[in-house]
Amino acid sequence: CVEKDQLLAFQLEEKVVRDNISNITLINDDILKFDPSEKGLRQFDVAGSLPFNISKKIIRYFLTTENSDPKELHFIIQQEVAESYCSSSPRATYLGNMANVYAESVLHFKIPRSHFKPTPSVDASFISFKRKETRKDHQQYCHFLKQMYRNPRKTAKNNLRSIIPSASPTLLDQKVLEETKNDVLSKRPSELEQEEFETLEKHYNNMRLFLETLLRRSHFDQGRLVLRTKSCNMKKDVVQPQLDRFAERFRQLDIVLDDKFSVIPEEEIISVVDVGLMAQVYANFFSNALKYTEEVITETGGKNKYIAYGREVMHNFFRQGKDGIKYNVFSTGPHMKPEEQGKLFQEGFKGSNAVHKSGTGHGLAFIKYIVELHGGVVGYEPTNYGNNFYFILPKENWEGT
Repeated sequence: CVEKDQLLAFQLEEKVVRDNISNITLINDDILKFDPSEKGLRQFDVAGSLPFNISKKIIRYFLTTENSDPKELHFIIQQEVAESYCSSSPRATYLGNMANVYAESVLHFKIPRSHFKPTPSVDASFISFKRKETRKDHQQYCHFLKQMYRNPRKTAKNNLRSIIPSASPTLLDQKVLEETKNDVLSKRPSELEQEEFETLEKHYNNMRLFLETLLRRSHFDQGRLVLRTKSCNMKKDVVQPQLDRFAERFRQLDIVLDDKFSVIPEEEIISVVDVGLMAQVYANFFSNALKYTEEVITETGGKNKYIAYGREVMHNFFRQGKDGIKYNVFSTGPHMKPEEQGKLFQEGFKGSNAVHKSGTGHGLAFIKYIVELHGGVVGYEPTNYGNNFYFILPKENWEGT
């Protein structure tokens, strides 16, 4: 039992001794500063009647703590706050969405204010939280939720505009609208389901990465793109976020991601690359795949329409003893014309298959520029059933496994 008030703690301790209660240990401490792990507590339940003025702080502390692992939380708190924690679409609050990241919440019953002395000005409720496995980026996600609820009466689109001030409305609308169902953007935060929040957060993170890369001050200081390299997991940090970003549009066009051929091991060699710029490389590859992937007839007469990605080690690619790592994005469809294949990465070039497609012809040239900044090369190869675009980077860009 943790009690901050010294006099009350003393009175409670007297009662414990007087009534010979052996299974309670009284601790005179501030619950917001109390670390259960210091008392050897790792897994435990929490119960209490919380001071109304700090109930949200206490609940957040036990929901988000990483020092210990409380399984269930049972509290008496003010009724309005309890209802907020258990809220859902179309009346979801920030507290409800935040709590749902960490736990399943249940509102049990109301407790009239007349049951308390001195009598408070509001009624109370009994609420429980059952903790669940938490996503690794929970702090970042909750920050996004809080930002989205800064203006709860605004639509999702307008809230995104306000929390990404560097993006012009035109650029933001173009980027997000093309990746998100319009009815999601027209909803207020309270009307969004958790899955819709998670989708918006992915696009928000992509946009932040895009803008940070685009507007990096060093680009302007030196008059050219400047790499900001760091160690990363190529699949987790670069490829997967872009796949998530394009997944819905692939589904809409009946384009399948073929997992049999899409292989970048989870234990991928750690890459030293500019994550923002490399993400744009994959974004351009996947964007092109959306436009040009077509259905093909296999040798057995079956119909296939899919994309795949992968990587392989190219021994002695750059010279004897200097290996390369080849990354590729494949899509089904007719091959590029032989006379056009050598021009694909030229600035402004558009193949004959792109005459009636949107685009400027700058995407593959941009990829070439970014890959060459990393010391690599780009290429295209016609393969069975489709087209394979790839880039190869020196293995020296990688730091072991």
